Amino acid sequence: MRIVHTETCPDIGPICNLRQEPPQIHDQRLTVAELRASIDRAVNDVFAVEFQLPVRMVVSSIEFQRLDGTPFEPDYESIHHRSETLVGLGDPWAVARASLHLGSVVAMARVGATIPLGSTVPDPFKLGDNGLSHQHVQFGTGIFQPIVGVAAAHVTGGWRLRGHALAILGLYENRYGYRPGHRLLGGVGADAAVGDTLLSFGADVAREQEEHWAGTAHMEGNLGRTDVLLNMGVARPLSERWRWSLLLRVPVAQFVPHDAITYPGIVELRLDGTTAGK
Repeated sequence: MRIVHTETCPDIGPICNLRQEPPQIHDQRLTVAELRASIDRAVNDVFAVEFQLPVRMVVSSIEFQRLDGTPFEPDYESIHHRSETLVGLGDPWAVARASLHLGSVVAMARVGATIPLGSTVPDPFKLGDNGLSHQHVQFGTGIFQPIVGVAAAHVTGGWRLRGHALAILGLYENRYGYRPGHRLLGGVGADAAVGDTLLSFGADVAREQEEHWAGTAHMEGNLGRTDVLLNMGVARPLSERWRWSLLLRVPVAQFVPHDAITYPGIVELRLDGTTAGK
């Protein structure tokens, strides 16, 4: 992600009180990892509940350049970006699920909400405008976000054909004036069993609307995006109760505003287990 700071004070920070620091470019690279624990419990043949607890890590590395591309190392601490590693709890999910079997078709609906336990930050754009150090990375939203989803699967000729849609809604601001954009995900896929190995293929479209701070969408913030991803996965049993799976999501099209974050792919490693009798 490339951020261009064309102003001097207070955009660059307190160093401008000592000297006129030239405009500069920040080239930032983010590596994001998430460990998500999930508990799924059936109430009866129709209803179930699930709880998800995410823990996230963000590794940020920054390179500084002048406007002509010449690299430099600042002799002061940047108020905007820095090389650092951050770890924190994300917002847990609490969801109720209903399933209905209609012959070879299984339909499912989910409804629930995120729980605002992840860390949040004060308005970074307001702090930056005042020449104060700030943080853009936050692990939570500070609000309850409704979750609504539907899915269906059909088994035929040794294949399972499936489709799904999920919405996570940002309906109001948190205490710092942050309001996340709605997130929408939809896709189709197919699974085929080859002995004990399950192969998966599919495609998703992910849409995220722009975020707002105090009602304003900032050019250096999340201005929304649409990603089209192809998915390929494999799963195998470890024992009677445990199964591992590996899923690779590769974006084949990314519709993003200028200088927004892009990524080469997403790797998902899962370990699923069942209790006795379930």
